[in-house]
Amino acid sequence: MAHARQARSWPLLLIAAPAAVAVWSGWVGLGSLCGFGPVTLLPGIGGVTVNTAITLPIGVEAYGSFALYAWLASGASDVTRTFARRSAFGALALGCTGQVIYDLLAAAHMTRAPWLVVVL
Repeated sequence: MAHARQARSWPLLLIAAPAAVAVWSGWVGLGSLCGFGPVTLLPGIGGVTVNTAITLPIGVEAYGSFALYAWLASGASDVTRTFARRSAFGALALGCTGQVIYDLLAAAHMTRAPWLVVVL
């Protein structure tokens, strides 16, 4: 009896890498327009400067990825999978909305995001 051939997942990295770069730059750009920026951690002690705009892509995209994994992984209860599915779609919608907002603000050559965007 022949064994079923398992699909390789490494080609997905080739597809995902350019998308990740575009998403990362959009979120960091939106964060910068909303007032996120460089912060020195532990000032006066020789702290490290970190750009806090990176918290947006890390938070939103990592949450979306984890929710997608929880939804598609086997062994979870129906309640868990339903919550994870809704979370994954919610994170995807939030990510799409954030990218569109950044693109519109960049196209309008705005240097600061309106207050409503900052609040959202």
